[in-house]
Amino acid sequence: MLIAEFVLSAPLVLLAAAASAVPLILHLLGRSQARTVEFPTMRFVRQAVLKTAYRRKIENLLLLLLRMGLFALLALALALPYYKSKSLHLGALGQTAIAVVLDNTASMQQKIDGKEAFEEAKLQAIRLIRGTEKIPAPGQAAVITAMGRFNRSPVISTNITQLIEQVRTIKPVDGETGINSSVLRAEEILSGTPAANKLIYVITDMQKSSVNLHQLGIQNPKFPILVLDVAGNRGSSDNNNIGIADVSFESPVIAGKPVPITVRLAGKLRKSRSLNLQFSSSAGKRVESKQIFLSDKQTRFGPFTFVITIDKAGFYGGKIEAKLNDALSVDNRWYLVFKVNNPVDALVVDDKTAGGKPSFFVHAALQSAGWIRLRNIDASGLTGMDLSGTKALYLCSLKRLSAGELDAIKRFLNLGTRVLVVFPDLKNITATEAILREMKLGSIISVADLNEPVNVEEVNLSSPLIEKLHLKSSVYRKLSVAEYLKVKLTPASDSLLILPGNHPLLVHGSYGGSDVYVFTTPAEVEKSNLPLNVSFPAILAQAAGDTVPSGQDYIHRAGTSFTVKGGPGASQLSSERSGRVIRKLPKGVDELTLYETGVYDIK
Repeated sequence: MLIAEFVLSAPLVLLAAAASAVPLILHLLGRSQARTVEFPTMRFVRQAVLKTAYRRKIENLLLLLLRMGLFALLALALALPYYKSKSLHLGALGQTAIAVVLDNTASMQQKIDGKEAFEEAKLQAIRLIRGTEKIPAPGQAAVITAMGRFNRSPVISTNITQLIEQVRTIKPVDGETGINSSVLRAEEILSGTPAANKLIYVITDMQKSSVNLHQLGIQNPKFPILVLDVAGNRGSSDNNNIGIADVSFESPVIAGKPVPITVRLAGKLRKSRSLNLQFSSSAGKRVESKQIFLSDKQTRFGPFTFVITIDKAGFYGGKIEAKLNDALSVDNRWYLVFKVNNPVDALVVDDKTAGGKPSFFVHAALQSAGWIRLRNIDASGLTGMDLSGTKALYLCSLKRLSAGELDAIKRFLNLGTRVLVVFPDLKNITATEAILREMKLGSIISVADLNEPVNVEEVNLSSPLIEKLHLKSSVYRKLSVAEYLKVKLTPASDSLLILPGNHPLLVHGSYGGSDVYVFTTPAEVEKSNLPLNVSFPAILAQAAGDTVPSGQDYIHRAGTSFTVKGGPGASQLSSERSGRVIRKLPKGVDELTLYETGVYDIK
């Protein structure tokens, strides 16, 4: 909480305010006692005289007060009064406790007017803790760093001298992290002290990748938060402050499948310029790079997208670097480790007695993806053994589906994170009808056989599957169908592609934690142009890709703390590449902060 304090530059001058009594003294000295003489002839005007005298008495009193006030104000003006802001401190309003959040991330090593930003930050922290002429010393204080040992177990202390000495020993750390958690920790510490007045100071260079007060998660903060910018607008025109604000994957990372990586930058630029954004492996090999342009009119930049393909499954370490000549090279790097999943195992089932091979186009579509491992069997007795290890199941133009086969499919879906894609046989809809009924997706009304094909009329762009494909709506609208099933849907299902008359071409539902997709037309060019449309392989491959965990939980930025849980016999964390022991693990569990890229082993 902040208040305004009234201060006098020359308080002794107020002694001159005693001169305000001069008009009163003169007034009293000027009063005289005259003898009253009664004249009989004046008795008729006595009442009017009394009224006039009373009015003149009031006027004289106001004039007296005005003269006295002028003397007092003149003395006050000569005392040079002014207001100054200060934090509440010891006194009538109670004790003050402050928490100083000190940004000691890599960007604080930048030079500002020839001086390291972190040195200026420490001086500001010491002034706040010690107190100055303008900022009174607090009764209690705590120092919390963004990184390092001060951030692990900070405490609030009344020993201000000792706290100042600790601040002098703090060094910036060559790693990257946000300070949002430090601010939350400061609020937690202040909540435990009985001080009447509490205040949080954040001292930072306002590197947007380090602090974002809008993302603190404190909608209604308990205590005032004051942010002090040690960088401001000082420095040369080359002293930029750009950092990587966010890195994310748009889809699961599968070995052999191209995956987009989205990068966002934020910060300050003195002037517009271009820079090189580069993605490298943990071994230092450049994987992908691109030249981008940044405008000085912006504070947020991107998204910029890399598309990379990693052939080998397992954990992969990499580094994204924004190569900008701003003396903040460490802060402009984002180290990450992510999981690369094995290719998806898919099973295609068709009824060879239907003539030819109805699964031809399905096979071709899935093979073109390059990261789907295919097996193909006929529909004569599908069993649970056939589905072992399978993630995606494609049923093509089945004429019949026995109770045992249907039961095997239901057990497959109950495993969760599986996908079933069904194409009907329009001459025998028994198998498709069983799927719709058992999965509670809907029921078949009739089979439509049209003279002229009709196009898709509506696309459900809010569907996660459709949204991930990033295809224009016009691509789907080019789908034309001559024969299809008219299906009445249940509330548990929805249409992704819709034909005229509100008839679905693609139905989506869920069963046992898995996704079920049912096309209402076969994958045959005689019935529709579906197999020839660019959306066809995209839909089939994306459905399979959705069975793979995103791996987003495995992405770590160097410098952030995370919990490592070892097995029963785990005792240490070591670098996979060098074998160097990073940390002993007590009881197999520990909180770690890593500042270098790589893949680590728990043993």
